Amino acid sequence: MNETPEEKIMNEVETPEKNKRWTDDVVIPVPLTKFMKMKTKIAKLENKVKEADSKKYEYMRQAMDAEDKFKKIKADYEKLLGIDKEGEKD
Repeated sequence: MNETPEEKIMNEVETPEKNKRWTDDVVIPVPLTKFMKMKTKIAKLENKVKEADSKKYEYMRQAMDAEDKFKKIKADYEKLLGIDKEGEKD
């Protein structure tokens, strides 16, 4: 196949990537010790976030369990007292 010079140039032209960010080309020289300190600090912070999330979900589970127990006890009392859902006695 014979390509015209225009086609050849168009095939060689680089098209910009859609997901490329301007920060992808920026390079900052950092000493290795400082980089390692930053990595350990980031890891510690990520662990703190995971622990906080697990505590939050544990408290939410406890609250939901307590709410379920409360609803069951309330239904039992209403049944014993003969109160319907509108709050009137039978």
